[in-house]
Amino acid sequence: MNELDTLDVKEAAVYLKCHENTVRSKASAGEIPALKFGNKYVFLRGELARLFRIAAKKLEDESGERSCQLKNEKVRLISTTVSGTRAASTVLAQARKSAKMRNK
Repeated sequence: MNELDTLDVKEAAVYLKCHENTVRSKASAGEIPALKFGNKYVFLRGELARLFRIAAKKLEDESGERSCQLKNEKVRLISTTVSGTRAASTVLAQARKSAKMRNK
């Protein structure tokens, strides 16, 4: 498996353990990286894995603070009691929004 392995929506949903509609809406909102060709989304497995690793590191951090790889500032988690895909999705969404705000 290399970083250029591509996934369609169904494969990305299996990989992220969420519903296909969730993957589509997150991609449409820019919360997960995707390319759109016509009406089809394509995902790079390496990019999804990288974002998931960032989210997992944040959830594992006992103090609630960790330097984000998407930006050079500290991110404080609002809550670490949410579990599973929902927590990872929330952290990913926060990281993507912060990155977007930084780029403005």
